[in-house]
Amino acid sequence: HWKKTDVNRSGGQVLAVACSDDGRYAAVGKRDATVSIFDIRARSNGRQNSNLVHKFEGHKGAVTSLAFRTQSLQLFSASEDRCIRHYNLNDMLYMETLYGHQFGVTAIDCHRRERPISVGRDRTARAWKLAEDTHLIFRGGSKIQNADCVSVLKDDWFVTGHEDGHMSLWMAEKKKAVATTEQAHGLTSAGQGNGILSVATLQGSNVAASGSSNGWLRFWKARTGKTLKERGLDPLCQIPLHGY
Repeated sequence: HWKKTDVNRSGGQVLAVACSDDGRYAAVGKRDATVSIFDIRARSNGRQNSNLVHKFEGHKGAVTSLAFRTQSLQLFSASEDRCIRHYNLNDMLYMETLYGHQFGVTAIDCHRRERPISVGRDRTARAWKLAEDTHLIFRGGSKIQNADCVSVLKDDWFVTGHEDGHMSLWMAEKKKAVATTEQAHGLTSAGQGNGILSVATLQGSNVAASGSSNGWLRFWKARTGKTLKERGLDPLCQIPLHGY
């Protein structure tokens, strides 16, 4: 909400939302660098932000992505300030900041293990080992552009979608992608790959989905076998959608 006299309305833009698995909390990330925590189950009294439980500050740039660790109240926020912040919503506490990305962080996801996966404008994906205070770096190569989205399939496997239309499958033990599908959503009129704007996985399974600007939601089977021949991304089906 803004007053009619406000000229700059960009500060309140919501860029990311994540909900906890127990259905209690919604985390909201905004362009004003804050992370607001709302209690979904609490009754609203009709006033603005009456369900607001806590507001975390500390990022120096817009919050671009949020992710809860599966079946927990551990929350991670990614930002254009190149940092990732870790919170514990059991006590509404900020825990730590993770440094490493050289440019803005575009997306983050986490499954069961305390190992969130992030992607950034520095053309890397990173797996953060919180207990060891270290992280692994994954590079797609000079021919693949930045990743705009990431989703963890299993604790050691994740998929990324790139702005040049590549979709990649990764394994935590390998520094390079296990499999990459070029032009996963076809070509633009200029002959370039349609950028992948979002990816999602049914965690713990072998099913992934991707979205782009070409009007189709596409589903994939991720093969995570022991040998190279048993690994890859196979198209399953697609559903027509209007717009992005």
